Amino acid sequence: MIIYELVKPGIWINQTKDQVLNMNLENILSHLINSFYETNLSLNLFNDERIRNRMNHDLEKNSRHQDYQIRLKFEKEVQGNYSEKDIYTNYEEISFQTEIKFKRNKWSTGRLPFIFSHSLIFIHARTFLYALDNFERSLGVLSNEKGTPVELKNIHESLLKKFPDLRAVRNSAHHSEDRVRGLSFNKKINLKPLKNFIHAPLGGVLIIN
Repeated sequence: MIIYELVKPGIWINQTKDQVLNMNLENILSHLINSFYETNLSLNLFNDERIRNRMNHDLEKNSRHQDYQIRLKFEKEVQGNYSEKDIYTNYEEISFQTEIKFKRNKWSTGRLPFIFSHSLIFIHARTFLYALDNFERSLGVLSNEKGTPVELKNIHESLLKKFPDLRAVRNSAHHSEDRVRGLSFNKKINLKPLKNFIHAPLGGVLIIN
């Protein structure tokens, strides 16, 4: 687990004689600290899920033969509800009922539906993204408040340089209903070439999540 240490040297802010301003600074700082911890925690959850994903993949791979036997058993149970001559004509319904029994049995043993286990890592990724975005916004607000050290602006600018596309990625994740239609601010997205884990040198590929 990665734990980033945070030291707050005191409890109350006495930066100015204006108590209302001091309280406002305390509130912003408190939100900043909470965002910091959420970012740190969500990063660990993401890393843990990435490891768990690999383990689940190996588990599913090793369970294929056993799953086949269990599915075969349920198929015979379902077929028992039909006469021998009706089994062929009702093949699709038998397959459907067999799959229901098989999945419910698998879930009862603690094995998650694929869509659950597949989605977890994306949920943690978005949590990290939103928490980091909250941290950046709070830091930007704090750096512009009256009475705060000028160094805060430099720290905020340094953060933006390290994550230059943070706001754009956050907006893209938050407005997925537009992205799945290939839109950004109601304008068609120009899908540029990709050469990373997806090879699309001519562009035209829309990646969600």
